[in-house]
Amino acid sequence: MINASLIISHSIFLTKNERYKLSVDREPIEKTGVFTPVWMNGEVTTEPAVEFFCKYEIKNDADKGSEVKRTKKGFSINVPQIPKEYIKQELSNKEWRKMNQNEKDDWYSKNPIPDSGENLLNIKDGGSEYLHFQHIISTKNNKGDAVHLVHFVQMRDIEELEKSILQPSSIR
Repeated sequence: MINASLIISHSIFLTKNERYKLSVDREPIEKTGVFTPVWMNGEVTTEPAVEFFCKYEIKNDADKGSEVKRTKKGFSINVPQIPKEYIKQELSNKEWRKMNQNEKDDWYSKNPIPDSGENLLNIKDGGSEYLHFQHIISTKNNKGDAVHLVHFVQMRDIEELEKSILQPSSIR
């Protein structure tokens, strides 16, 4: 029985206005991004992988869970939602300052914050300007073999991309 996986990495860079439109206003946005597909079957892969540019339709629909779907021009993505039953655990500033680093790490491991569109907010507004999540679909092909489709989605502020681009004066 074949156990193949198609792993697709998605990289999307957003402006501050796009991040806030998506996370606060919950309005859909369209953006050009890049995806990199790699087939894996055991130790056999289709690497080196090729990057493809495409259009992304990105939504923050509270009535749906996270999903990634293929469209004619690229992909449609709904970002993850904070579960309705989630209760955010809070610490006072005084309690936080009393903790050593191991206690802080332990507290975070026991009180994880679910990934959601709110991650796209600026740090000063409670976000991280970054959202990373995965969407996994397992199915069988027409021969009954297991096939896994794994999407790794990464959304960042466009300034991260701009900082990483070499300036002509820095190339020698």
